[in-house]
Order: sequence, then structure tokens, then C-alpha cells
Amino acid sequence: MGYLKANILFSNGKEFCPYIINHQCSIYNQRPSICKNYPLSPNLDDKVYIDDSCPAVNTEFGSTIVNKGEVSNIKEHPTLTNYQNKFIETHLYLEQFNNKNSFEKLIEINNIIFYKYIGRSKDKYIETHLSSLKNFKY
Repeated sequence: MGYLKANILFSNGKEFCPYIINHQCSIYNQRPSICKNYPLSPNLDDKVYIDDSCPAVNTEFGSTIVNKGEVSNIKEHPTLTNYQNKFIETHLYLEQFNNKNSFEKLIEINNIIFYKYIGRSKDKYIETHLSSLKNFKY
């Protein structure tokens, strides 16, 4: 596997998020930060990318977040800033779990293989990972 990167998967890449019911998020108040940030996505190059296929980007509300292709008021989004260092810190933390016998292939989406942790751990991040997969459709 080389290295571990934490991901939250709500979709198998072919279906919508199972928490979208009647075109609305059914876990809105408890949604993870990745959903709170959407349509913005931080990347290892410390740039923030915009999913311009999101219908909200082209609305009045969307223009308060994205203006002329640039993220407005980036400092209001602390999870989007300094992503590279946060990624490295997470990677170093997850190294303690990097044992190929502790994972099994979960799914492949766009030629990227995602794994499920099958080892034993009471770590809060591992438990979050396993909890996020409860409603995942393989």
C-alpha cells in the first residue's frame, strides 16, 4: 500500500451519497468536515480546488464562497488551510496501522483501491473509519 490516507467514503462512485434523501442531506447537523467544505477540496499542493459541477456554485450563496473561480475568505475555512502539513501529520500518525494484514480491499473507484481496516484497534480514527462504512454499499 505504500502509505495510508484517511478517507470517508459515502459513495461507491456510481451512486449518490446514501444520506441524501429527497435531494437533502439527512445528517446535515452531524455531517463530516468533508461535506461541510464541499464543493471545496484541499489538496497536497496546498491549493483548494472547486467542484464546479456543484449546482450551488452558480447561485447567490455559492458566489459568497467562490468568486470568479477563487475561494473567498479562505481563512473562514480552517480545515482548508495548511492542508499539506495536516496531511503529513495524519500520515505519520496512521503509520502505526500500516500493516497489509490489517486491511482488505474494499472497492476500486477510478483505478484507486480503497481498503477496509480489519485489524484490532480501539483507536478513535479507526473506529470512525469503520463507522463510516456501516451504510456504504459495496
